[in-house]
Amino acid sequence: MSSAPWWGRAAARLPTDLWTLPRVATVIERLTGVHYHAGHVWYILRGLHWSLQRPARQARERDDRAIRQWRATRWPAVKNARRQRAWLVFEDESGVSQLPVVRRTWAPRGQTPS
Repeated sequence: MSSAPWWGRAAARLPTDLWTLPRVATVIERLTGVHYHAGHVWYILRGLHWSLQRPARQARERDDRAIRQWRATRWPAVKNARRQRAWLVFEDESGVSQLPVVRRTWAPRGQTPS
């Protein structure tokens, strides 16, 4: 038996992790053979205590190990410089817009996707 869950993006053969109502309707039809209109899938998901959510914003290039290392080695020096009335500026690679596109997706209530 495969270790991948039956409900995942790869199992559903979807290009992204976003669960839209038409995609959920397609997966339901593949698994059960029952066709639901995308508008009706909303009622099914609400009955399963799922809600429409926006994924937590996080850069694709994020490297948690590098962040931990920076916080352990560099941050103490930056923090001390701040006490000496130095300016602290954070830069990133996001370019002009600092608000990346975040689409909505369906997920169990209280489990915000990332």
